Amino acid sequence: MEDVGYMNFGSWAWDDIALALVEDQDASKFHTSLIDYEIHARGEKDAGGEYHADEGFYISFIYGHTGTTATRVLGYYTHSADTYSDIEYHDISEVISLDYLNGKAKVQYQIDGNTSVWYDANFDYKDGDGLPSSSRPSAADPKRRGDDAFNTLLVNKAYGDRITAVRGLSYKIEVPKGKKFGFYLRTNGALSADQRNRLLKLGVPEDRLPSTQINFSFAPMNNLGKHRSAFAVYDNFSFMGLDDSPNNGGDLDCNDVTFVLSNLKGEKYRPEFTEETIESSKNQGTIEKHPEYIKPDEPEGEEGEAKLQDWTLGFENAGTAVDFDFNDVVLKVTPDTKNHTVSVWLLATGAERNTRIYYGNTYLGEAHEAFGVDPGNMVNTVEEGLHRSPVLLADNLPWPSGYTMDTHRHLFTIKVTEDDGTETTINSNIMLGDQHDIPQVLCVAGDWDWSLERVNVETSYPLLGSWGRNVHKSEFWNWYSQPSHGHVFKKKK
Repeated sequence: MEDVGYMNFGSWAWDDIALALVEDQDASKFHTSLIDYEIHARGEKDAGGEYHADEGFYISFIYGHTGTTATRVLGYYTHSADTYSDIEYHDISEVISLDYLNGKAKVQYQIDGNTSVWYDANFDYKDGDGLPSSSRPSAADPKRRGDDAFNTLLVNKAYGDRITAVRGLSYKIEVPKGKKFGFYLRTNGALSADQRNRLLKLGVPEDRLPSTQINFSFAPMNNLGKHRSAFAVYDNFSFMGLDDSPNNGGDLDCNDVTFVLSNLKGEKYRPEFTEETIESSKNQGTIEKHPEYIKPDEPEGEEGEAKLQDWTLGFENAGTAVDFDFNDVVLKVTPDTKNHTVSVWLLATGAERNTRIYYGNTYLGEAHEAFGVDPGNMVNTVEEGLHRSPVLLADNLPWPSGYTMDTHRHLFTIKVTEDDGTETTINSNIMLGDQHDIPQVLCVAGDWDWSLERVNVETSYPLLGSWGRNVHKSEFWNWYSQPSHGHVFKKKK
């Protein structure tokens, strides 16, 4: 396990979790999350689309609400596909009894758009962290604000929409391909006779039984077979929560400690859940309500081939005196490197003027005509405005061997007829401004939620500016998957 520092998430994350895992309410009542689960480690894909080596992901502190100050240790366990005889336990971090880990708060937040100061929030009520006073941040430090010991639920209630960013300490986890794994919260209570018998019945050997009570994500491993964890796959992120009460206690709300899971690109982690997870009676209400939770990350195509990588291109069409919402033309581009072709879909247009779309010298169509509207009409950029399904502009365009989106995205071009009749050409190789540093096109891997009309992309994606100033800092590299609530166009499902 590797400590990778902080990873950032949208301010909406706390609200989403609080609504999904309601405080003091049994998580099984709401069908918002899987509550009995293990995950199959597929490995990571190489350039040829083959799975290999270990499956990697990041796990980040994000949200918690507990009244205890007892020791609790987050970890994950692994075992072979058909047996628990080789089960291994991997402790990640203490999560409750210490307010600070190596001098850092587990979770921090910003308020009122102030990006210069991060304030501290944790998972319990305790003031102090068990460290010598010389090792703690000073009580006079303004970053503490006097509420650093508030758990995240209380901070969220206190500041609400004033919270503009959240970040959590993160760890990189790697699980060998082919293993099954889940998560646990290790308590300091004695292993109960019931849980001991359940683990033995599953095939855990005597010498691999845990020495203390553990709350597992897989319910059959827990005392009395109760659920003690929750996992949900949301639009922008995936999260996992655990209950901290041992034995028969607790409210089963599964939000005492909660974590975000991200793939190695910093996007939401879409695991492949095991057959036992899919068939569990505890999960059927959730699966019926959210069948997308159990779909694999890259579903198989009609011919059994892995889904191709999509890219989203967002264009500005009016130079530097613009709103920078990057929605004047939004394209989905799907290169097929095996068959050396590329397809292009039109997703949205916020353009006011005649705007023609090209691939190299090939004319693909005028943005408004493609949607069947007149210039000046905006499509899929205003929530209460015109909504249209994506339009296929072209299929099987040439994409020669060696082409990549990094080096050849400039082939996708728009040409705008200005009010005086002149024509402006825009592609990703054209940078404006005195320093030639103002882009006119954004290229984002995968599906992307573009800004609503006249919402600057730095408003809809608050991490973008920080990423642009330091593109090598991993804390900001997932800017495109962290939109600000209410500022992006949500596609109709």
